[in-house]
Amino acid sequence: LGIQPLNIFSDNDVVLLATELKAFPASGYVDVELDTVGWGAFVSLGFNIGDHTQLAGVRLVDAATVMVIDAKTGSIDVNQYWSLPKPRPEMTLEDVDIPEMLRILQREIECYAEHSRQGTVLLSGGFDSRLILTLLKRINIDCKAMTLEHPEFGFGIDGKIALRIAKKLNCHDVSRVYPSKNYYSSPEYLRYLVMEEVSIPSMLLYMSTNVSAALKPEMKAVWEGLGPGFAFAASYPIAGGFTPYLKDRCKERDSLHWQAVLSTFSPAMGQKMYEDFQQELSSEMGKYTDDDFGTARFQMNTQMRRYLAPSPTTVYTNTVLPFTPGLSKDLWNLAGEIPLSVTSDMKLYLHLYKHYLPEAITVPICSGGKLLSRKSFSPELWLREHYNSLGHKCRYYWHRLPRVPVAGPLLEKWGLVSPSTRENNAMLDMVVSMVPPDHPDLNADAVRKMQQAVPPYSWETRLGRRMLFYWQTWRWVMDGTLTTSNAESFLAQNMSREDVGN
Repeated sequence: LGIQPLNIFSDNDVVLLATELKAFPASGYVDVELDTVGWGAFVSLGFNIGDHTQLAGVRLVDAATVMVIDAKTGSIDVNQYWSLPKPRPEMTLEDVDIPEMLRILQREIECYAEHSRQGTVLLSGGFDSRLILTLLKRINIDCKAMTLEHPEFGFGIDGKIALRIAKKLNCHDVSRVYPSKNYYSSPEYLRYLVMEEVSIPSMLLYMSTNVSAALKPEMKAVWEGLGPGFAFAASYPIAGGFTPYLKDRCKERDSLHWQAVLSTFSPAMGQKMYEDFQQELSSEMGKYTDDDFGTARFQMNTQMRRYLAPSPTTVYTNTVLPFTPGLSKDLWNLAGEIPLSVTSDMKLYLHLYKHYLPEAITVPICSGGKLLSRKSFSPELWLREHYNSLGHKCRYYWHRLPRVPVAGPLLEKWGLVSPSTRENNAMLDMVVSMVPPDHPDLNADAVRKMQQAVPPYSWETRLGRRMLFYWQTWRWVMDGTLTTSNAESFLAQNMSREDVGN
């Protein structure tokens, strides 16, 4: 599936291979220049497509391939040795060989456990981590669990359900992580950016960024459910092919994000980012059928490989062994056939739990902001759904009260409301202040205006400042200015410099 990244650069008699992009500029053969397709995808989708990376000239090696490089001629021959099976649109729930899929998963887990019998399940209230914990318990592999508290998400319901299922499955060693409110202004977040190389828009990406800060070497290994969610659940839940997919997932030119980017970057660069991405997107979509299977496989090759995989394979692996069951060829020879009609609305997953892992569904499941159970109707879940929905709406409007004309400033003056904390990020302010406005990638006038702006920001200014943050930290990571080892001193030194400047 190509989950573990391998990147390549070739030019005349030079061939470079590395699992990290920052290795290429460090070699002295590659300049730090952005790939317009990669950055266009960063804006539109939040993850890369095709073989593009964020760094110009460097490509991602295809999945399931054998590459032969001829040192004399410089030619590179690539042959694919495996591909997903043909779809079976006529398949029904009863046709899925769930026992065999579970047997394969169990075998994968046993093989991972040979590397370390000590491991921690990154446990949420959802389907995937519960599946792994259940299978671990069934084959008597002892493990710990770690939950991440998220009080703003359903009043912490995800963490509460995780604790309930851990107790139900006799996993008593559970640690609870309470992230710092200042995490996104901390050295830990800078280290995360270095490790994942600013490959996705990660600021306020609560789960994976905060989990990375909680990992400790003494944990030895962590079990992370990367693969199961694409094998037993719909990788893209909306039917109809690429037309609804693009409308739902891809930001268009008239979106606030692109308007911010087109004004932040130089006119030529912004236009090239958009046009090159659109051309590559059209080319990539042409490789897939324009139906449910096509969008599912596009998601697997892009979102799973480029958005979900970086945390375990490039971030967590700096601290622990990441165990990610569900990625084997054997499993996907079965999972790749299953149509959306079987996986949608979690039908396959719920069927699996009800009939094969009943001990794991005695506690409700929290997935994608929804609560599910083995019963078609549960008073507890009905109450929680409405309670969570009301809480979400209250928080939404409360955060926006300061923006209401006349009333907002008055309420703020009286101390009843305050500007959103999302606009108060000391590290973001520091990075934006250090951006060189006259860099050829950028629109100098727009950058200077954003550097001089004060809260509350317009949406375009807020998004533009965040884009400048990503662009500048990416350049620091690529040229070696910012590393995991100097993140703390780098932040402290520049924060103090910023304070003196103010």
